[in-house]
Amino acid sequence: MFFNQDFKKKPRAGQIFMALVFFMLANAFWLKIESEVVYVILPIIWIFTERHFKIDTKITIISGLFFLFLCAVFMLINETLASGLAAWAFLLLLSGTATMIFQKRAEF
Repeated sequence: MFFNQDFKKKPRAGQIFMALVFFMLANAFWLKIESEVVYVILPIIWIFTERHFKIDTKITIISGLFFLFLCAVFMLINETLASGLAAWAFLLLLSGTATMIFQKRAEF
């Protein structure tokens, strides 16, 4: 699986990605930070980390789909929590798509 291949070669990148995912989940479940700065800064850090370590963008897309799945699961339990997860899913899918477009554009 590509998670293991990328993160075995670059363990520091794996640690950073896991820390970012943990912070996103912690923000959705416990922290409840309402500041828009968090929703701007974390995806930017995510993109720069992805580009710096040359990690495959599929990880970002799969993370976004994971958050989208969590959003669907928690929609029945807590709509506020589901909306926070949906925001993170949107930002991850947007940053993954933008990174893929810029990578394809750089190849031409």
